Amino acid sequence: MITRKCVLATLAAFVTMYALGYAIYEWILGSFMAENVGTATGVMRDPPSFLHISLGQLAGAGLLATVLSWKGVKSAMAGARAGAAVGLLLAAYYGFMMLGTTNTTTMEAVFADVVGSMVMLGGAGAVVAVVMGRGGD
Repeated sequence: MITRKCVLATLAAFVTMYALGYAIYEWILGSFMAENVGTATGVMRDPPSFLHISLGQLAGAGLLATVLSWKGVKSAMAGARAGAAVGLLLAAYYGFMMLGTTNTTTMEAVFADVVGSMVMLGGAGAVVAVVMGRGGD
């Protein structure tokens, strides 16, 4: 069941993921990821479509809030751990599937994405847990 808390947690996670995602994938890993796109050419959008990035982050935030709600996570530390675990599994799933089926990534980029996703979703998981742990509904 979607509750008011779940919607608020999704929105809070969205803002967190958007900010952390920009910091991680643009400022910290931007040049590294650009150098590790695999052998495919012309696959990076310039400029990126921020509408589609936002929709993806919103869907990811909803997934994270739903999973942490089902798990009953209430503390920031438990949310960070659970979020990091979700980030690891999602990034490893997507990265290895892309590595196995396309020429758009490298093993190094997959590992960097796994770490980046763990940090991003770990931070968002902490925020989700705090919002979910607040009183009332």
